[in-house]
Amino acid sequence: ENIAKKHIENSNPGTKEDFSVVVSKFTHPLAKNMLDPYLYQKSRVDYARFYFADYVADIKVDNKPTPNLMSKLSIAENMPLYIICKKFESSQELTIAKDIMRQSKEGESRR
Repeated sequence: ENIAKKHIENSNPGTKEDFSVVVSKFTHPLAKNMLDPYLYQKSRVDYARFYFADYVADIKVDNKPTPNLMSKLSIAENMPLYIICKKFESSQELTIAKDIMRQSKEGESRR
């Protein structure tokens, strides 16, 4: 958090290693949802996942080096922007969305 604050104060985005970001997109129209962000690990490196409609941003929140594949796909200055296309129909996000809808319906029926 302090590193991000310093970068913002100095108008300096830092290096790709500071906060590497990988962007993905769900290809199904029903994928436009907003789930809560959460922390997870990929190759023993900590990431935070944020949802923006059908886009997903995985942001490294760790001092460890970015895993090789994530590094190749991360947003970087003077490099192409890679967006990974994902199938919503087979994603964990669909399962979560179904659970939320089911719990919401159960809550409404109890009222």
